[in-house]
Amino acid sequence: RASREENLIDELGLPTGGNSQCKIVVTTRSKDVCRNMRAHVYEMQLVSDEESWELFSFHAFHEQRIPPPYLEEIAREIQRECAKLPL
Repeated sequence: RASREENLIDELGLPTGGNSQCKIVVTTRSKDVCRNMRAHVYEMQLVSDEESWELFSFHAFHEQRIPPPYLEEIAREIQRECAKLPL
């Protein structure tokens, strides 16, 4: 019986194995996904709350790096969901 991860890989049409010339970066918290894809695994190191906020703000708010007041609460919530991973 195929696992949920195997079904997802099939549905997305992602190549598996080392013979593919295709390069795709996949982020996941599930090592099963990586194992089923036979992919190289690069484990990310956690960053501090401050580094996490700076990285998120840089990409989300560009030069300002500060969210408008009406977005700050949701921006902080999104940052917390990233759980200190630099994604």
